[in-house]
Amino acid sequence: NFDPMLAIDAIKGDIHLHLEKTGTKIICRHFPKKITADKIKFKQILFNLIGNGIKFQKENTSPIIEVECIDQLDSWLFSIKDNGIGIEKKFFEKIFLLFKRLHARDSFIGTGMGLAICKKIVDRHGGQIWLESVVGQGTTFYFTIAKEIEA
Repeated sequence: NFDPMLAIDAIKGDIHLHLEKTGTKIICRHFPKKITADKIKFKQILFNLIGNGIKFQKENTSPIIEVECIDQLDSWLFSIKDNGIGIEKKFFEKIFLLFKRLHARDSFIGTGMGLAICKKIVDRHGGQIWLESVVGQGTTFYFTIAKEIEA
């Protein structure tokens, strides 16, 4: 058990210079005091999703990343919403495949592994991951983490 807000604080510390450079604001709401999950893996999910929100920012717009948690009966539902460039619906499934990129390598840095890793971690925690997006308006990633992980 750990406080998931500590993961957010660690991420902010890890990338504080990048946050200042880009003018990124990270807003967190409704976080539980404790969740049962692999702390390092949970941080990796948030790091990838927050990082994508910053990486795929709209030109001349400072990123705003809103991270929220909703208590469901058997799981926690996390959402990470950004005000970035958005993703076309036809790519929603493709982005969770390993090494699948939507942009040319010289357009955005990255390996194409981040979202596939997120999916694998969420799957191992008995959850699901999906997204909603509007091109030009931003993307919201959702993922669930089971409250009780089966051994």
